[in-house]
Amino acid sequence: MTSDSSDDEFESISNANHNKISQKMEKMGYKDGVHDGRESQFQKGFDDGYEQGFKNGFLLGKYNGQLTIEPTKNDSKSDGKARNDLILQRPSRGQCILCTNPSLKDDSIKDIVNKQNEHMKRIESTLESRYPSN
Repeated sequence: MTSDSSDDEFESISNANHNKISQKMEKMGYKDGVHDGRESQFQKGFDDGYEQGFKNGFLLGKYNGQLTIEPTKNDSKSDGKARNDLILQRPSRGQCILCTNPSLKDDSIKDIVNKQNEHMKRIESTLESRYPSN
């Protein structure tokens, strides 16, 4: 009988230890999953923002290049208008839709990104009409 009671006690202690260890492992797994999820979302957001910023910067740089070489042109298109173009003179001003319209801060990130993309398309269209490609 002593053997049965010690076996029952051992089983009870083993079950309690197993449950305690299982709960700790579940918590650790959950924490690791949350951390990994945050990290991957952060990286994806950074990558998306970097790509969008690069495209916008490249677009403005392309037209800013025209500003640089325009004074050396001798054709009839060169009237100095690029030197006075505010879009090209101050590319950091007016290119950020959120900076020009702070009320958008309450919109979702997705909506802000969509509006920024639409804004940059309008800027590209404006620059293309002012400085058509040859």
